[in-house]
Amino acid sequence: MRRLRGDASPAQRQPGARAAVRPDRRAPRLLPERTILVGDLNATSETPEIRTLTDVLGDVWPQAGTGDGFTYDSVNPHARIDFLLPSRDLRPLTAQVFTADPEASDHLPVVSELLLPVRHRR
Repeated sequence: MRRLRGDASPAQRQPGARAAVRPDRRAPRLLPERTILVGDLNATSETPEIRTLTDVLGDVWPQAGTGDGFTYDSVNPHARIDFLLPSRDLRPLTAQVFTADPEASDHLPVVSELLLPVRHRR
């Protein structure tokens, strides 16, 4: 498991995002299966570091969410910086931001139901 530092600057996050989906520059870009990258990435979907990740992984919100998907801050949500990024073999069926208890954290949680394909043995 790799951990990306969410408190880093955009310039510091971009190499980390590249490394998460392509650990060795000489290796071909990885297309992971049954992988979900989740967390507070401290960047919006338009930033280069998030685009680097979504070039390889999906993003549940545009695929299955409705509305803006804002998760930060929990009291006055104005930015979507919390993500669920599944590998392309997982299909998001639903995506929701829960707003029931905004004082539980400074971020609102994102929840998604994903369809996992069945592998048949031969």
